[in-house]
Amino acid sequence: MRSGKRGFTLIELLLVIAVMAVLATLALGGVMAIIRNTREKRIDSMCNSLGLALMSYRTQEECWPIRLDPGPNATTVTFREEENAEVFKPLIDKKGYLSAADYLTKINGRGKTASLRMAIDGVDEKGKPLPNGNKPLGYPNPRNPGTFHFFNVVFNLRTDSVKVTRSH
Repeated sequence: MRSGKRGFTLIELLLVIAVMAVLATLALGGVMAIIRNTREKRIDSMCNSLGLALMSYRTQEECWPIRLDPGPNATTVTFREEENAEVFKPLIDKKGYLSAADYLTKINGRGKTASLRMAIDGVDEKGKPLPNGNKPLGYPNPRNPGTFHFFNVVFNLRTDSVKVTRSH
């Protein structure tokens, strides 16, 4: 029974707090999905930019930045993950193709970076040093930012073209 005081009961306040918590959880899930999708689109855009840089190099230098040594009857040559360092190094070394200041950030020893830009470092996705000081281009995994992935590069010998893809 209520006395002459006005106000809310403890049960009413707890119910309102519980409803607000459920709504906040639902909203956070939606926001996180949007952030993840945005990160994935940014990485796809980086793939396209890297492919254009490689094609620009091919057009201006009249050769690919790396010697392609396909086997007999091969139609493509693929550089997977940490092998991509060999492909991108000439583009970083020569002015006008890739600007290290614009595209590259260092990652720490655990393979993490606060940025979603491309990263370059002499470590693999587990933070272990790579042999020969290779420095592949990669990105933090948009679904699990604690892991790191590298780009794959596929040269098509029939069409004299290149495609840069994400590793999965």
